[in-house]
Amino acid sequence: MTRLRPTSRIPALTLAALAAASGWARGDFLVVPTPTAAYQATTSKVPIIGAQGTVSNAISDGTLTITLSAPTTVASVGPGVFGWGNPPTVEATAPAVLFSQFQLSRTLTFNQALSTFGVEMQSNNGTSFLNPNFTLTATFFDGGTLVGTISQRLVAPGGARLFAASTTTDPFTSVTLTSSSGSGGFNFGQVRYTVATVPEPSSLTLAILGICGHGLAWCLRRAKRGVAMET
Repeated sequence: MTRLRPTSRIPALTLAALAAASGWARGDFLVVPTPTAAYQATTSKVPIIGAQGTVSNAISDGTLTITLSAPTTVASVGPGVFGWGNPPTVEATAPAVLFSQFQLSRTLTFNQALSTFGVEMQSNNGTSFLNPNFTLTATFFDGGTLVGTISQRLVAPGGARLFAASTTTDPFTSVTLTSSSGSGGFNFGQVRYTVATVPEPSSLTLAILGICGHGLAWCLRRAKRGVAMET
């Protein structure tokens, strides 16, 4: 189950209304539940390159560089229910992934702000299909501000899921991935993103700036004229 943890930015009544209407969906934090064709078409993928066992501190596609808070290891996973999973819940059956080296947390820091970020995750240790007892979480930040959180209880193997979201107001600058105690760490892959666009000033904003500029110039002329008369 996907759960969003609201921040203090939205009033309680608004959160209650959103929860009743759409299951904790926020206007500025929109969860992408599965890697649909539209999601893949509107995002870019950061490749995971290297032979199995290669240690990596960062990944990049030439546009986005993601710095990892601690080293990770390139790993391979098997296909289907005995490995990663099957579409449509995941993008591909046996992708290249990064392993957290048995640690329970990794923070991914971006070299530029993003409007969409997504990653598929799975716990390292196996679980029963009847008892998915490991919780995996992706927490999205804009600088030091919490934007939103996605948590899912998953089975393994074969139970990888997408942790992805888009934002309309608070761009993502980092995401922290975590897994619960006993999970043996986690694997993650299929890293996708969209760079946040910087909005151009509106015509109204430009008009206001123009008026302010003319007003300032008029005040300066008046001040100079007053100084000239006094002298």
